[in-house]
Amino acid sequence: MTFPDARTPMAVGNFLYFVSAVLTLALVLALYRALRRTSLAPALLGSVLYVLGLGVLFTETVTQVAFDPISNLYHAPGVTPAEQATLALLWQATQGVFNELDAAAILLLSVAMVVLGVAMLRAPSFGNRVGTLVSALGGAALFVTAVFGITSFLVAIVLIPIFVVIPISLGWKVYGLSRVT
Repeated sequence: MTFPDARTPMAVGNFLYFVSAVLTLALVLALYRALRRTSLAPALLGSVLYVLGLGVLFTETVTQVAFDPISNLYHAPGVTPAEQATLALLWQATQGVFNELDAAAILLLSVAMVVLGVAMLRAPSFGNRVGTLVSALGGAALFVTAVFGITSFLVAIVLIPIFVVIPISLGWKVYGLSRVT
């Protein structure tokens, strides 16, 4: 019912989400280049899984395409309460699809972190501590998502720092490596 009031902030949020996913894609490609010499198979598998997860996230940045038409029909003049009830159910079903995309993305990104962490174990520029930390945090994200689902507040408290701090930290590390060579 309140979607028209939130349309612009949601569009801005989705755009920022898209930009962060593009920057994360650049990070994953840089990580692959940095890790391929010492651990080709885990670097390749982790990068592919991460790119697949980002592909799912890219899909989620176009929620307006799905919700705008439903909202326009809901708020159209002459719509009956029965039609509005049907449109509300359509909205919930559509939101369910996006929740499933969230779950798929989180699972792909979590497994990718574990695999990339394993690749980092043998890379001298990352080492055991960074590799173990990345793998452990990816495993924690996977565990929390599997146990609590994606709609739990606890999941948000655990996942947001993991999926924000790890890319920023690894991005800083990869940037430092690029300046050295």
